[in-house]
Amino acid sequence: MIVEVIRGLNMGGAETLLFTRLRYLKANRPEQFKRTIVVNTLGTSSYYTEALHELGVPLITLPSANPIVGAIELRRFLRSTNNVSAIVFHSPVTSYFEKLLRFVRSRPAQPRIIDVVHSTRYRSIYRALGALLDRKADVALAVSDDVAAASTTAHFRQVTTLFAGVDVDRMRTWVGDNAGAPSDLRRDEGIPAEYRLMVAVGSLIPLKGHRYLIESLADSRLEKVALVLVGDGPERSSLQSLAKALGVCDRVRFAGRVPDGWRWTAVADLIAHPSEYEGLPVALMEAAVLGTPIVATNVGGISQVLQKGADGVLIERQDPELLADAISDVLARTPEISSMFVNRARSDSFWSMRRYVDEFYSVVGSVADSR
Repeated sequence: MIVEVIRGLNMGGAETLLFTRLRYLKANRPEQFKRTIVVNTLGTSSYYTEALHELGVPLITLPSANPIVGAIELRRFLRSTNNVSAIVFHSPVTSYFEKLLRFVRSRPAQPRIIDVVHSTRYRSIYRALGALLDRKADVALAVSDDVAAASTTAHFRQVTTLFAGVDVDRMRTWVGDNAGAPSDLRRDEGIPAEYRLMVAVGSLIPLKGHRYLIESLADSRLEKVALVLVGDGPERSSLQSLAKALGVCDRVRFAGRVPDGWRWTAVADLIAHPSEYEGLPVALMEAAVLGTPIVATNVGGISQVLQKGADGVLIERQDPELLADAISDVLARTPEISSMFVNRARSDSFWSMRRYVDEFYSVVGSVADSR
């Protein structure tokens, strides 16, 4: 049995990857799917809670929202559960208690500890705890080469880069079944047909740089460009106010959290991702599969997405003028979506879920079976 631990089932990249991988397993490898338990260490309901229940994966939500208490509750749960061969942590917070226990054990511990490291930056308290405790994990799975070289993985004894993947087959089927999606989604949001469409997918938090995208719309070259922000978060109100202050609110739409947000990427002329820092954004893996051009900051593993076949332009910092330059350049050489949509997700892609699942469970299995 593999236990996968998520700090909170919000709509972030780690949770999206976990859910998509488990959904793929259920459809394609049901026996493997049955050997997984998900533990949510924050006692709150969330976007994915009901979806995981409907999927049929056992989901344990620990009652406390306090991370220290949550770690202790996790230990109690593991002690009461038989045949756990590996614990896969998708957040550093609740892994530290399990690692601390290894200091007082006289023999190699079971279950094995596997950390999936999604970011090149952690808070100072997590960096300090990592420096002390990360060496007690069996392996760290870094989501990109940049993460593998970052301070967040510096103290693990073994680090392996494992690129994630997305559900190419699901995307391909949806595109084939929804030829009218580009016009339908635009119409639902009141976007004029003659406007080019830019999409950004991600939580509305400062590090994602959405304000720079809104500021870029004030450039005269982008006066016929509309922006759809797919996601939600604490910055929504301030971003709405900024769009109004700049006189571009008629071209900015807030779609909120939606299932399969990549559908907006599929109908977009380009996807923008001007983050301050990243690991490897799910939204850009999805764009690579769909063939949607990318404009993004050159941080984390984003350059590796372009190196493995995606089209786009990288800028060196969060800046509205640099964004406007890159957006106008990409749009000038990109055909209208009406001629492109039919080919979305048609080509084979490195970022396939099949490849990711094979590699993920190969690593997890070898670590779990080691003595």
